[in-house]
Amino acid sequence: MVMKSLLATRRLLPALNAVLAAATAACAVAAFLPPAVDAPRPTATQPARDQAESAAGGDAAPLAGYAAIWSQDLRRPLFDPKPVKQEPVRPRLEVELVGAVVEPNAAYGIFRTKAGQDVLAGVGEEVAGAKVVSIEEGKAVLELAGQTFTLTVPAREGPR
Repeated sequence: MVMKSLLATRRLLPALNAVLAAATAACAVAAFLPPAVDAPRPTATQPARDQAESAAGGDAAPLAGYAAIWSQDLRRPLFDPKPVKQEPVRPRLEVELVGAVVEPNAAYGIFRTKAGQDVLAGVGEEVAGAKVVSIEEGKAVLELAGQTFTLTVPAREGPR
């Protein structure tokens, strides 16, 4: 069995040598032959697209349509990111309505500031930076930074 494979290898060896010699000769010939088409070589001053136009016979009209593509940044994302919705920052009202006093000629609100101080204010006055717009039974409307806030007196639990 071993003898048969040695004999087969000896018979194939000249054929393999011939194929290897032919491939080496083809590579040597290809290395020394000039290219089939003599296109102008790129230079540092002439852009590649100008060379492509000149290789195409000097007709610049078909390639001019690709100028928009050439000018794009190829490293940008392939899609436009979703716009982030930023909700407007609503000013924070630092006061709560404790009570309201409504009389025929005047109305007053009792407001508690964040510091825990109770302030009595009427329509048109300021409480903790907010202007009192109107006061009705159990509610007051205040304005802060162009925003309108409606405050109500919290419901009391149990008898008083």
